[in-house]
Amino acid sequence: MEGHYWHTPPLQNQNHLHDRKRRRLMMTHSKIKAITETSAILAGFGMISLVEFQLKPDTGAPKELVVAFVTSTCWLIAVEMLALFIASFVFPNIEVSSKFSNIVKFMEEGEEPNEDLIDKLQCFVETAWFFSITMGICLFLINMSLICWIKYYDEDYGRTMGIIGTSITAPVVLALMILAVVIHRKVISHHYHDASRTIRELNIDAHLLDMGIQEFQSECGA
Repeated sequence: MEGHYWHTPPLQNQNHLHDRKRRRLMMTHSKIKAITETSAILAGFGMISLVEFQLKPDTGAPKELVVAFVTSTCWLIAVEMLALFIASFVFPNIEVSSKFSNIVKFMEEGEEPNEDLIDKLQCFVETAWFFSITMGICLFLINMSLICWIKYYDEDYGRTMGIIGTSITAPVVLALMILAVVIHRKVISHHYHDASRTIRELNIDAHLLDMGIQEFQSECGA
């Protein structure tokens, strides 16, 4: 069967798929590490502020402010502990997948990350990321504003301190929410275009394989 040409998928397409899987695995691994570190720091701050904060018996601070402070602190600790709990269960699986899918193993043994496992854990990683980073930082800033109100409420300049603290933290919280939405949309758009490119490359590979099979069958029949 001389003169027959077997169409094989371009090697660069296969390399692109491997690179995408490695990049996704590394991104998930980095997110888990960031969640663990951030949750530990913010949860520790929440515990210290709740335990060490000294409220004067004769304070004139409204009870609503004190209740809001306790509520926001408990929410801060709760969401960070939940994020840390999720990260603690997910991290070992991602760590093992990361160690067994380094570049050397890809090139020498052709191993790939366990993408099914990454897909199954991705929703938990994103949930922990939202709790730890988005909600955690917003609650942290709200906590700081409430502390400014309660701690200095009885001072001559107490309300001024509270207004200053709120005027600083409120725009930052709003900016964080807007940035979170914008960045999330950018990331989703990038993933969409990357997935579209992968689908196009797979369609090209499938077309080339079909051409090769048809040519092979025609030559065999001839």
